[in-house]
Amino acid sequence: MKTKPLKYGLVATTAQNCGGTAYGSGNGITASAAENCYGNSGGGYGLYAAYGSVMNCYGYSGSGVGLDALTAAFSIGSRPGGTAIQAYVANGSSAYYGTNNITYKYNMP
Repeated sequence: MKTKPLKYGLVATTAQNCGGTAYGSGNGITASAAENCYGNSGGGYGLYAAYGSVMNCYGYSGSGVGLDALTAAFSIGSRPGGTAIQAYVANGSSAYYGTNNITYKYNMP
């Protein structure tokens, strides 16, 4: 029996202490709020909370955006050759690989 690759790893209103992996253009984790989570995607968003917040999270994408949130605190994004973290406000967060697209940075390089 053939199985299809997961389009989305995890979709939730609130995600805590979890991980999600998606292949192709899906999102690893899509949530309004995420804490202590890991999202991984081949081509979509590793961790997507564009209208919410993330704390102590990690997002990786092979060709999309590592971590996208309205606010990100103490989180890490990774996207080789692209956007690691995209956020309006970020505090104590960093890019493992890639660059940041953050409007307001606090306690960050």
